[in-house]
Order: sequence, then C-alpha cells, then structure tokens
Amino acid sequence: MGSSDLCQTPVEYLKRMVAGEQPATENVIVNCATHGEQTFLRVAQDQLPICPVCQEQRSQRRERRAGQVDKRKGYAAAAITRLEIAGIPRKYRNARWRRLSARQRQRVREYLDNCQGGAMILAGPVGTGKTWIACAIAREAAVRNQFAMFTTVRELIATIRSTWGRRGGPSELEVFQRYAGCDLLVLDDVGASLGTEAEIASVADVLCRRYNDELPTIITTNLDRDGLKQALGERIFDRLRDGGKWVPLEGESRRGGSDA
Repeated sequence: MGSSDLCQTPVEYLKRMVAGEQPATENVIVNCATHGEQTFLRVAQDQLPICPVCQEQRSQRRERRAGQVDKRKGYAAAAITRLEIAGIPRKYRNARWRRLSARQRQRVREYLDNCQGGAMILAGPVGTGKTWIACAIAREAAVRNQFAMFTTVRELIATIRSTWGRRGGPSELEVFQRYAGCDLLVLDDVGASLGTEAEIASVADVLCRRYNDELPTIITTNLDRDGLKQALGERIFDRLRDGGKWVPLEGESRRGGSDA
C-alpha cells in the first residue's frame, strides 16, 4: 500500500469514518527510548509516528488533570451551596477571621474546643467587625460540612412569627428544630428591642435548647453585659455565660464611607 492511499489529514479520516468508509492505514515501527519497539497506526499522510504507549499515558494524565479540575469545581460549588443553606449573606461569604488579634483567636479556639452550651458573645460598637468575624467562623464550619446557620435576631423572630396561625409551609416546631439543632448558630445583632414577650420567649427557647444540648452559639451585640442581660432576661443570660466567652471588640468603625 502506498502513502498516496492514506487520508491527507486526520479530519479527512474522520469524515470518511462518519461516511461509513474504511480509509487506508499503515503500520509504522517506532523505536521508543522508554518502551522499545512499538507499532504505530498511521491514518494520515502527514501524521508523525509516535509511541502508542507514550500517547496513551499522556492521554491518561490529561484525563486525570481534567478530573481533578472538575473535582475542585465540584467542591467549590458544594461549598457555595452550604454557605447559601447556612444563610450567610453574600457580603460575608469570603470572610476570614484575620481581623481577630492573637488573643481573640485564642479565645475563639478555647470556646470551640470546650463548648458546653454557653455562647461566645462578640460585643462592641458598630462597625468593629462583629458580623464579619462571626461569619468567618460560620463559613469555616460550613465548608467543613458542619450544619451552620446564620440569622439576625429580627429575622429569627420574623421567621417564627410567620408560622403563627398559618397553614402550609414550615411549622413553628420545624423552625425551632432548624435553629435549635444546627451544629453552629450565629445570632447576629442582638439589641435592646427584641420584640414582644412571646417573641423573646421563642428566641429564649432556641438558646435554652442549644445550651442543654451543648451546641455552640455565637451572638453579636453592641450592648454591654448589663444591657444584654436586660434584653434576653437573666435566666438566658446566665446560661449563655456558663461555659461561654465574652470577646470585646473595640475601635472605630471600619466601614468606609464619605461625608455627605
């Protein structure tokens, strides 16, 4: 068989295969420095003969690299999904806890390592990074497959209140179980005005269950100890202190802005 019987290009070869033809081929002996003498099947006149074993190994390496890229993309997509399920706001999904001092980071680790149901309370003026730090911890938990939940106290009250007297949708018990049973709860922006006695009692029930089940809770507030005790009630505040940590954040607001 002469070389003129070969397809001119690999594309032409594919065209003939699609058309049901059987293009001419030829066997070429290749001397590979790694694999010795090998037979290469040439299907195009301008196709350079290469070792078929080396060619297969390169193909397998490309497939493995592609699989690793797809796997990493899958991990990233799963992490984003967990952050969405956790309710972490988009603004804080890339939060890291670099803003914590070495002493504050140590207190966070001590709390998480020895949590017995008390809360870690991040307290400080507006703009000192309380929510950022809380979300950084929740984000770390979420990407490590922990069931973390983030909510402001007003959102929690609104979610509970929306179940009262409503047919269909989550029941009050289901909402309670979601927040009382998650691996980590971040309760953001606990202020002086929480709501009615019934609404405050619902929040207290969530915190009380988490205390009894020894589940970690992170609370952010701009109140001092006396103000938080008055807002939540002495009974719940006493439980939060038991095994908990008070982490003060000081300084001026880090939020940018311009004068009006």
